[in-house]
Amino acid sequence: MTASTTRRSTAAKSAKSRIAVVGAIAVAGTLLLSGCGDQTKDKGAP
Repeated sequence: MTASTTRRSTAAKSAKSRIAVVGAIAVAGTLLLSGCGDQTKDKGAP
């Protein structure tokens, strides 16, 4: 393996890990914000 191949391989792993981190943050943020909705029951309905 040459140095340029090693750099490309490392860059690809780095890009994949960044995508994974961004995805995890997006999922966590969605779950956090979905818990902030109005959860009261409609008292007007019988």
